[in-house]
Amino acid sequence: MEKKKMFNANYVEVMDSVIKNEGTGFTREISRMIPNRTPNSVTATLASMNKAGYLVKEKGVFEDKMLTKYTVTDAGRDAFNEAVAVKVVPEVEAPEAE
Repeated sequence: MEKKKMFNANYVEVMDSVIKNEGTGFTREISRMIPNRTPNSVTATLASMNKAGYLVKEKGVFEDKMLTKYTVTDAGRDAFNEAVAVKVVPEVEAPEAE
């Protein structure tokens, strides 16, 4: 049985930024949305969330460079909404369903 990675405060903060960016974004875009975190920290969190199946990654062009772009999966959105519902980070509100 596959062990499901629990959403923590870092996941919630990064996932909230990705969702606010229309559910997708490059590492640099997401890093700029979270000023209190280093770009390396955001990159590590995105990679961990990808490994857990909450995000998928693909290559895309950003500012004339090929960079990694992350997109929220249904499992990621569900886990985020569940984490917000149980108040992992109380100040983050669940986004409205699209």
